[in-house]
Amino acid sequence: MRARFGRDNPAGRLARRRVIAGAVAGGVGIAAGVGAASWLNRNPLPSDLEIGGVKLGGMSPGPARAKLERAVAGWLAAPIRFSASQGDWTPTAADVGLRANYREIFMEAVRDPGRGGSHPVTFDLEESKLRRWIDGLGRTVMVPPVDAKIDFRGGQPRVHRARSGSGFDIRPALATLRQGLAEGRLEQQQIPLTAIAVEPAISDSAADAALGRARELVSAPANINFPEGAGGWQIGQLELIGALIATAEAGTLRVGFDPNALPTLNQIDSFISRPGTPGDIEFDPETAKVSRFELPIQGRRLDSQGLVGRMASELTSESRQVEAPVLYDRLTWNNPLAEQLGIVAKLAEGDSTFLGSADYRIHNIDVGSEHIDGTLVLPGETLSFNEALGPIEYDRGFVDGLVILADATEFAIGGGICQVSTTLFRAAFWAGLPVLERHKHLYRVYYYELGGWPIGFDASIWQPSLDMRFVNDTPGALLITRRFDRRRQTLAFDIWGTPDGRQVEMADARVSAWVDQPEDEWVINPELPAGTIDQTEHGARGAYASIERRVQRNEEEARRAAFHSSFVAWPNRYMIATDVARSIHPEEYINWLKRVGEESDGQLLHRFQRPIAEEPPPVTDPESEPEPAPWPVADLEPHLQAQIQELEAALADLIAAPARDLG
Repeated sequence: MRARFGRDNPAGRLARRRVIAGAVAGGVGIAAGVGAASWLNRNPLPSDLEIGGVKLGGMSPGPARAKLERAVAGWLAAPIRFSASQGDWTPTAADVGLRANYREIFMEAVRDPGRGGSHPVTFDLEESKLRRWIDGLGRTVMVPPVDAKIDFRGGQPRVHRARSGSGFDIRPALATLRQGLAEGRLEQQQIPLTAIAVEPAISDSAADAALGRARELVSAPANINFPEGAGGWQIGQLELIGALIATAEAGTLRVGFDPNALPTLNQIDSFISRPGTPGDIEFDPETAKVSRFELPIQGRRLDSQGLVGRMASELTSESRQVEAPVLYDRLTWNNPLAEQLGIVAKLAEGDSTFLGSADYRIHNIDVGSEHIDGTLVLPGETLSFNEALGPIEYDRGFVDGLVILADATEFAIGGGICQVSTTLFRAAFWAGLPVLERHKHLYRVYYYELGGWPIGFDASIWQPSLDMRFVNDTPGALLITRRFDRRRQTLAFDIWGTPDGRQVEMADARVSAWVDQPEDEWVINPELPAGTIDQTEHGARGAYASIERRVQRNEEEARRAAFHSSFVAWPNRYMIATDVARSIHPEEYINWLKRVGEESDGQLLHRFQRPIAEEPPPVTDPESEPEPAPWPVADLEPHLQAQIQELEAALADLIAAPARDLG
């Protein structure tokens, strides 16, 4: 704090103005030019002029100035004399933050020689500097207080007790000085100093509390966990004890750890740290897609100071787990295109699993997701899944597979492509993008409930009538990249862009109106190898499902949407070889033989229903059993056995006969 002290002239303060004399070439001042000085010396000052207690009456300005300067210099050398029983002390004005303001007063008197009288000097005092000087004097000549502290040496923390001391009371000394300076005289102030007791800043109770906290911090080894789940480390008790430190803070002792005394931190840092690698991006104008996209690797390192801070605040006797904080470098790119487009961070990902899918389905999922990979969606644009995918045609790599047609599943090109649309829908869902079009499946496809996802978290497409569309309402472009894993049988889409602070949550997922699953359906297919049982569809109960999404930005709800699905009940469907049908469903096998012998429509498949089996039949695994063994012949009733033999013989004759003209 800087304060100004002085008092008014009883006769009235001199007007603060500047008079410019026409005969003087420069401004008039104490150090004016030669001509001005000569003029001033011919005009003596008023006879009763006194400044700061220094009499200057009748003197010429030059000698008067010199006299005043000598008085000021003497005052600056010893403006105060402090006295106490221990002795006397005279600090300089610079020591205690004092300054005298006298030059302007003198110049006003020179400019207006018609006005004399006594004029006080004003003083500036930097009180903080004065306090520090008196405190330092007290520590030198008095008995200073001793703060309580903790000694961590030797592995056994212990408290060194506090002691009271003595010092000088600054308050009365400051009041006396203020009063003296207000007189405005260049005279030494006589200030008595009063001794007082001084208590320590850190008390015994504060040290005892800190000691208890220190013992808690080192009560057991500390387990340091890496936030990305890459492992963990343990810091032993001896190492923790050796790194303990205590820092005085606002009357307390804050106990923590010295990172330089924890060698395990170097091991953790060497494991976590990695240099960054720039990413790269290339755009193909012909396909309007990103043809090459290499993610940048973000450099990182351990935040040692942050870790010891967490250890000091989070470790307790019960909890010994601390997560290691990591400092990440900024992502960099070799090509500025990514930053120009705003593709600077991953916004969301959507994933699904196709575990147990047939080869044709895995193939179409691979081909379809590859066509989506690299798609760019500019700000404000709408992505159409069908347009991004392109036509589902043989010459674009797609093959035939089971697809849902009306109320049945039939072979057609592109079977399995809904796995791709479902996965991209999930990515758009978690990115908080507005979904303009999404269609449910006819029945619950079990692939889309794998991985713990709720019922109804899917999206069906059928070119050209059914599509899945969403809008890019972010500030930058969106890039869609895929992750296809044939071994794990998983697919994921990542959406990259510019973060805008939105947060997405699946607020609710409800299922109601359950409908029982219908009877199993079986299809006899004579083209299958002997012993084959192929489950082409998985049955499911019918239900009504609703999934609600909430999008928030800056802690305010920006958007809420619900996705509804009504699924019909669906049977298990199996395709079986003729020998399997003959053994486990002989009546239907007979019906099939009759149809083949009687009908001329070329239809060799035979569909029939049976109650749901308590234990489903073992499905043929084409990878582990490429050549299924013939189904064992069951012991049939004599009349069924005879009927089957008769029909099989007739069928054999029919096959051996010349081909019929089917017209």
